[in-house]
Amino acid sequence: MVLTYAENSVKPNLAAVEQAAKFGLWWREPELSQQVKSSLSLLKSLTNLKVGQVAYEPEVANFAAQRRNALMELASNAAERGDFSELYKAGKQLEKLPTTVKDLAQLWSQLQAPEVVDDPVVSKYVELRRAILIERSRAAVETGDIDGLRTAYSEWTKLSEESVTLSRVGESIRSLANCIEPAKYKQEFTAWETAIARGDTAAATVAKQRLLDLSRKGPCEWADVVAMEAALDVVPDSSVRNRIAATGLPWRIKDRTTGIEMVLIPPGKYMRGASRGDSAADDDERPAHEVAITKAFYIGVYEVTQGEWQKIMDGNPSRFKGDRLPVEKVSWDDTQEFLIKSKGLRLPTEGEWEYACRGGTTSSRYRELDAIGWYEGNSGSKSHPVGGKQANDFGLHDMLGNVWEWCSDWYGEYSSSGLTDPSGLRSGKHRVCRGGSWRSLDRFCRASSRDHYAPAVRDNRLGFRVARTP
Repeated sequence: MVLTYAENSVKPNLAAVEQAAKFGLWWREPELSQQVKSSLSLLKSLTNLKVGQVAYEPEVANFAAQRRNALMELASNAAERGDFSELYKAGKQLEKLPTTVKDLAQLWSQLQAPEVVDDPVVSKYVELRRAILIERSRAAVETGDIDGLRTAYSEWTKLSEESVTLSRVGESIRSLANCIEPAKYKQEFTAWETAIARGDTAAATVAKQRLLDLSRKGPCEWADVVAMEAALDVVPDSSVRNRIAATGLPWRIKDRTTGIEMVLIPPGKYMRGASRGDSAADDDERPAHEVAITKAFYIGVYEVTQGEWQKIMDGNPSRFKGDRLPVEKVSWDDTQEFLIKSKGLRLPTEGEWEYACRGGTTSSRYRELDAIGWYEGNSGSKSHPVGGKQANDFGLHDMLGNVWEWCSDWYGEYSSSGLTDPSGLRSGKHRVCRGGSWRSLDRFCRASSRDHYAPAVRDNRLGFRVARTP
């Protein structure tokens, strides 16, 4: 009957069996005939299955080939016996094999991708954990245990997320190195390092907290350290970077109260006032005279933005609205209220401002004006988001143009004699502002250009930049 015919014929000639089906050899057994039809059709379609020939990783390709061969043998044996139920089961497993192999290959390749971890302590910990997961995963691949591989991948994902967190902790802990008494720092850092190396995150958390609880010095008391050392691509002059490093203070910080980013300006000397050959200089920029800045100070990387103003103050007085636009229409008196609430920030002196603006240059501008500032010639009659133009060689943006910046000094004439850490007149009628604005002609956007207003004046060209003594 049908089973006997199938038993003798299915393996050598599937086509012949199918042809026999067309002549109704199993019409008397319709339920069995349908199973035979399905089984034979399934087996025929799977005999040319290409799984295992795809360019997967060797482990997955080996599993695919071995699994396919085993299932094909089961199917062939079942067909020879006429056991179409087992033949059907084997065929269904073969049918699912490509999907299983694809899932295995994707998970395995993701597990193989190395995790990039900057912190050397955390990197070592991650690699040890990853090695264990790789071995478990390899065993899962060899047996086709897709659920086991998914579990390993889930653990790898969690480990990757954990490594990011630990690296950030490591970065913040290392940034405290110059803020804590060295012996105490070394003791607690070693405890943190040891805990991470053995995968004891609970002990690492305790060690981290002990470090954070240690009394800190300098700017670490009021700011988070963004970078300890001056970046070469921001501060290209090696002598300036060396002077910054010599202070022992962090180079770039973020004020905790306001969120304002600041950089350290090292001590130094410069010629304040009209630059040599500057025909645009006004009388109040003369005579040029040497100024010595003997104390390092921090100054804002950008002009104070409206978002930073609103974080501390109620409302937004600016004409042009936008969180990243410089705050304007603020009087000198308004800035004082902001500075009091900021708990330690101040306005730069006029001497500090020009020293910071020049960034080590002796010309009237540190680069071409269109590249560094928004002024009447390119602003479109409005202010622009801070940081949109090139910085000077101290890493400061918008020192020229965008908005005039209030300084702490009373306005007055210059002296011909050299000055050390000048702070201006003791009294006066007007306060100094510097740098020019979005509405200024180019002649006012120079390092030595000066302007002045009564302390209560508000104008959509007037903003400010903060400073702080370490």
